[in-house]
Amino acid sequence: MRLLKYLKNVIRISLFLVIFGVLQPIVWADVVPTPIPKSVKSFPDLASHHAKNAIERFATVFEVSGKEGTPYFSPESPVRRAEAAYLMAKLFQLSTAVTTSSKASDLNTAPWAAPYIAAVLKNDKMSLLGDTQFFPDALISRFDGIVLALNGVSVSASPSRNAVFEDVPDNLNNKLLIDYGLDAGIIPPSWIKAKKLRPNSPITRGELMYMLSQTTQAKTLIARYFGDISLPEKTATPTVEIPTYGRVLGFKIDPEQLTATSRLPIMLSASISPGSVRIKRVKANLSPLNNVEELWLNDNGQWHDKAASDSIYSGLFQLGPNVSPGMKEIPMKIDYEDGHSVIEKVSLLVSKDI
Repeated sequence: MRLLKYLKNVIRISLFLVIFGVLQPIVWADVVPTPIPKSVKSFPDLASHHAKNAIERFATVFEVSGKEGTPYFSPESPVRRAEAAYLMAKLFQLSTAVTTSSKASDLNTAPWAAPYIAAVLKNDKMSLLGDTQFFPDALISRFDGIVLALNGVSVSASPSRNAVFEDVPDNLNNKLLIDYGLDAGIIPPSWIKAKKLRPNSPITRGELMYMLSQTTQAKTLIARYFGDISLPEKTATPTVEIPTYGRVLGFKIDPEQLTATSRLPIMLSASISPGSVRIKRVKANLSPLNNVEELWLNDNGQWHDKAASDSIYSGLFQLGPNVSPGMKEIPMKIDYEDGHSVIEKVSLLVSKDI
């Protein structure tokens, strides 16, 4: 009885000291917090979607709304850069108090997304496509989705060399980032099952939301709410800088109208955005214009390529013989100094002779 009375007094005294700040309560390290009950946010168009669970949990924890203020998520719709900025700001819980950015001059084209775009630019979660332009309405590709999701994971210095996708050559330089994505488990299983990445195809809202939900950043917070996702081991892993590559922003021809029998020299100019990796050379395949030559475009007559601003690459060519009228797609290849290459297509209209 004396022992029991003694223990009760000790407990009373300890509680008094804790309440009044004399002692600090014990906090055990690395203990998963008790899940906080939270009603799951859902959307009426997710009933049969394969990523329904991941989308609902991400939307619940990070308070993601439906597409364009509607109650629908639209999981099969393509993702625009403004929408991607919204999701990245939500994932990293960035402050959206500021609605302007000294970096981007085109935020007024998407007023609703301006706070999110300003936040991701300030925190280096996304970058501009031009000197001062974010291009909020431009679509996000599947490869872009991988790069965005890699912001939320820790990666090893040397990823596994995964021969998963039939349309990704092993010698492709950006395959390194794809391998990082596979190692991190952020790639949608449907892509892996199909063995087709289609890296330049637009990513859907459902696919991007799934990928972001699989990041360490998301899993950690989701586990605190739902309590049934294993937290990753807290091991220090080196991080790597994710390279960015410039893209064709636009092009023009002089003269502006091509006719099928024209044999005058034609100037093709392409505006290419900057990236962290310098451009080595740019060339256009003219075979759709019945010209067997490849047109090498250069920057002001030199193989000099700016990494800090847009560059205009241009070159002269002529139509080949017997060109039929119509819209022609010209493949344009950009080679980078690190061995990475991308091919983008530009369209030229060849009119009938006047």
